Amino acid sequence: MGNLNAVRNELRRRRQAIAGMLRQQKSAAAAQYAQQFLAQLSQAQHIGVFLSLPEEIDTSVLVDTLWRQKKSLYLPVVKEKQAALAWREYRRDTVLIKDIFGIATPSDASAEWQGDFDVVLVPLVGVDVKGNRLGMGGGFYDRTFADKIRGHRPWLIGFAYECQLIDHIQRRDWDVPLDALATDAQLLHFI
Repeated sequence: MGNLNAVRNELRRRRQAIAGMLRQQKSAAAAQYAQQFLAQLSQAQHIGVFLSLPEEIDTSVLVDTLWRQKKSLYLPVVKEKQAALAWREYRRDTVLIKDIFGIATPSDASAEWQGDFDVVLVPLVGVDVKGNRLGMGGGFYDRTFADKIRGHRPWLIGFAYECQLIDHIQRRDWDVPLDALATDAQLLHFI
């Protein structure tokens, strides 16, 4: 695919075309593949997740499963546009507010997580067959995990529709690749 903006636009168009019952079915299938990955990491307790935007694959089934498994979940918080993400604990009773981009995030700043993650579920616009991720363009996940060594904690697992998987994304020096990808059709390991 061509330049990054054109690639983003095409991939966003693809995922926007998935709605209603089809979105629910594909999201549930992807959640099962994500659970396969997590089952390999039975000791994983602290997991970063994200709440889906309307055009993204729905994370709610996976989040509910993780809560039932008594995992500790955390949501990203954008505090500043050029900073790394902060993370706050996310429980069933967590009160959510909108961040500077209008994304739901926990309101309680005292619940900010300072520890290490075992796994982080990562949103994406696109990903290639080597685990190179294309995000929305803000660089938040790349800044947050800039020191991550591939194949080591925290395990970064992309969560997306199969139609977001493409052959090649030009990796830039600051891009942080994924360790795995769960889609509605498969689980891919990149390590």
